[in-house]
Amino acid sequence: MLHITSTKSFEKLFFFFMFIVVCAFSFSCAKKPSGVRAQVKKTAGTNLDTNVSTQSEQQARNQSLDYKIVTVSTPNSVDGGFTIDSDLQNPERQFIPITTRHENGTVYSKGSFNDSARGVTVQIEAECFGSDCYKYLLLISVKKNNQTVYQTAALSFKCDDTFYAISVAQGVASFFNSMDDLNGYVEKRSYTTKNDCASAE
Repeated sequence: MLHITSTKSFEKLFFFFMFIVVCAFSFSCAKKPSGVRAQVKKTAGTNLDTNVSTQSEQQARNQSLDYKIVTVSTPNSVDGGFTIDSDLQNPERQFIPITTRHENGTVYSKGSFNDSARGVTVQIEAECFGSDCYKYLLLISVKKNNQTVYQTAALSFKCDDTFYAISVAQGVASFFNSMDDLNGYVEKRSYTTKNDCASAE
């Protein structure tokens, strides 16, 4: 049983309980992040072609070239457009953060970095589709002596909980020669948004 010994003690206790109630209410009403409301990293991927990816990743592992896209975020609104964050895992299982920018009407983004340990250049290409970046394509090409030897790619829809991915190695399947090539591949297979993310604002 609670004993109140003085007015001051009662006031302190009253304000303490009010503080606890306010905190509990605030956390219970906090909205979960979603593809509509905020930038969220998607950490699960569905394979676009399991057979091609399995063979390609095995071959790339044997050559220590197995890069893998492990996360893709929902679009983050910035002045003039969007940014999208991803994590690329290198053959040593280290995570390389990637941010592509799509601002002021520029839907295509491109960059690269050198992996001197493996003697390769890793080229990054990305494209946003639609005014709200409802569809996003990310293409990672590993190049040796200016020749593509391995690719990994992702397709992400703004309002999906997961993203799609595929890996391609030399001799297993045809490489994507451009973003149009990758887009044609996913369009041909009629991949569309599932709209399965939380939709609360």
